[in-house]
Amino acid sequence: MVGLCGLLPVLSFFGWWDSYFSFALYSANVSRADLYVTQSFRDRLPLRWQTYIHPVENYNPAFQLPYAFEHPRWAAAEMRVPQLPEPRGFAIMFRRIAAYATNENDCRMIVETRGGKILLYRPGHSNPLIIRP
Repeated sequence: MVGLCGLLPVLSFFGWWDSYFSFALYSANVSRADLYVTQSFRDRLPLRWQTYIHPVENYNPAFQLPYAFEHPRWAAAEMRVPQLPEPRGFAIMFRRIAAYATNENDCRMIVETRGGKILLYRPGHSNPLIIRP
């Protein structure tokens, strides 16, 4: 059992085990995601979700949209547990929210992985666009 507890965190360096379960939580070395939405998308969301959306000041229209969705607070309120800060967890959350999109410009999510890779998620696309490898 002790050997297993020592081996599993090592697997996170190769992407075979979640970094969150490998003590990365304590070093703040976790993946991050920002989810951006338009006004019309915001209006289509359930009212209880709209409380987690706020305007973005000086946003870059090449990557961002006018509003940001505070998904960590939303996840904590919906599930009563912290969000799993892993790219696959963010992708699952994005698919759930993007179900309210009518086109690919309604919302987008930018994920920065632990390794520094930047991924752009858009509704209707099964794979993210790699912005920075």
